[in-house]
Amino acid sequence: MSLIAVLAEAEAASSREPEVPPEETEGEEFIGQVRDPGDEDVARPPQTLRTVFGHERDEQNPWWHQSWKPEDVVVAPPFEFANFLTGPWFGLRARLFDLGIDIRGDYVMESLGNPTGGLEQGFTYTHNLGLQLNLYLNKLVGWRGATFRVKFSQRSGVSLSNEKIGNNFSVQQIFGGQTHKLVNLHLMQSLWEDRVNLSIGRIVYNDEFQHSPLNCQFLNNAFCGNPIAVFRNVPGGVTAYPTATWGARVRVRPTQHTYTMAAVYDGDPEREENEHGADFAFADNGVFIAVEAGWVPSRGLLGLPAAYKVGAWYHTGRFDDLVQDINGDNALVTGLPPRQRRGNAGYYATLDQMLYREGEGGQGLFLVASVTFGPDSDLNVLPFFYTAGLVYIGLLPGRPHDKLAIGAVTGWVRDRLRDAQREAGQDVQDAETVIEWNYHIQLTPFLYLRPDMQYVIKPNGFSEIDDAFVIGFEFGARF
Repeated sequence: MSLIAVLAEAEAASSREPEVPPEETEGEEFIGQVRDPGDEDVARPPQTLRTVFGHERDEQNPWWHQSWKPEDVVVAPPFEFANFLTGPWFGLRARLFDLGIDIRGDYVMESLGNPTGGLEQGFTYTHNLGLQLNLYLNKLVGWRGATFRVKFSQRSGVSLSNEKIGNNFSVQQIFGGQTHKLVNLHLMQSLWEDRVNLSIGRIVYNDEFQHSPLNCQFLNNAFCGNPIAVFRNVPGGVTAYPTATWGARVRVRPTQHTYTMAAVYDGDPEREENEHGADFAFADNGVFIAVEAGWVPSRGLLGLPAAYKVGAWYHTGRFDDLVQDINGDNALVTGLPPRQRRGNAGYYATLDQMLYREGEGGQGLFLVASVTFGPDSDLNVLPFFYTAGLVYIGLLPGRPHDKLAIGAVTGWVRDRLRDAQREAGQDVQDAETVIEWNYHIQLTPFLYLRPDMQYVIKPNGFSEIDDAFVIGFEFGARF
C-alpha cells in the first residue's frame, strides 16, 4: 500500500459507507488553498487497476497520476448533504456527472493574530473562495483518457505577516492574489493506463512539483503549498495557486514505483497586466523549466510507505543581481538600478515517510521534510532552506480523521547580501525560522477547523524585530 493510500485509508476510517471513496470523506483537500492537490478531490478509479507492465498499483497515489482521470473508471461520489454543504442539488449534480460535468467549490478562511512580537500587534482575516469545473471528455465526446479543467479563485483579506509581523514566510498560506482570478485552464491526457501523462494549457508549477499531501497540514506558506524557497529565489518567475501560466508537462512511469516528469512554463506569469488571469499573451522574460524524479515504494526504508523525490529548475530569463548595480558597485550604497543577469537555477529533495502505523490501518505518525538549494550567489537570496514536520493521524481515540502537526522551517540569507547590507550601514539579515503547531479537527466530511500556533524567530532575518507569537485558526467548507 502506498503512502497516499495509507493517508486516504486514515481519512476514511470513520466512514462505514462502502460506496464512498476514501478521499470523499476528507474535508480539507480544498480547491481554494495554495495546497490544491490537483485531482485529489475527485473520485479515484477502482483499486488494484493493472498497468500495461503487469503490476497492481496503488490507485490513490498522486505521484503516479496527479492529473490522471480516464473517464471509463471514474465513479461519481455520493453527492449528498453528508458529504457536501450544498448537497445533491435535487439530483442535478449526479445527472451532470453522468454527462461528464463535475462542479466543485469550497471556502477557506484563516484568522490569525500576533499578541506579542513583530512590528506591531493585531489580527487579520483572509479567505479564498474556489470553484472548479472538470469536463470528462470520454463521457462528453468519446475522447478516452482526456479531461479539461477550469479553476477560479476569489480572495480577500489582509496579510498578518506583511502588515503586523514583518516576516518573510507568510503565516497565512491563502494570502496572495487577493482578487477574482481565472486560474487553471488546461487539458490533461492519460495514455497507456497512465504510463504516460500529459498536461497543456494554463497550469501551475506547485500543483505537481515539490508536492506532498502532508505539506498543507501546516498553515505557514513556507510549507504549504510547497517549500517556498523556489519562489524567493526566482521572484516573479514561478507559478503557485492562484496564478497560472502557459505551460506543458509530461510524466512517465517506467516502473510501478518510479516516475520522471518535466515541464516548461512561460517565464513571467505575474506581470501586472494579468491581475485577473484573463490575459493569455505570452511574456518576454524567458521560460521556466522544471524536472523531477521519484521513487514511491509501498515499503520504504522502514518497511512502511514512503515517497522520495529529487528535482531541479532553470529559468532562462533576466533577474536583478542581489548586490551589484549597473556599474558593478554596491547598489545598496549607490542607489543605482541593479545589474541584470540571465539564467537562474536550483535543486531540491523531498521526503515523505510513514514512521509508525497503528495496526493495519492508515492511522499513525508521518515525517515530511525537504531541502532546497540556491547555488547562484548573484541571484539566489536563500542559498539553503529546509522544512521538517511530523503529522500524526488519529492520535486521539474515536477521532480517526483528526491530525496533529508539528513542524519547523528555516531559510538562510545569502552571505553576499549580508556583506552588502553591512557595507551600506543597514540592518543585516540572518536566517528566519518558524515553528508551528496545529490540530486539525474534522467536524463533518465537508467541514473542518484547525486551531494553530506559530512562533517566528528573527522575522525576515532581522534581530531588530521581536520574535512573534502567532495564534488563530483555519476553517474550511466544501460545497
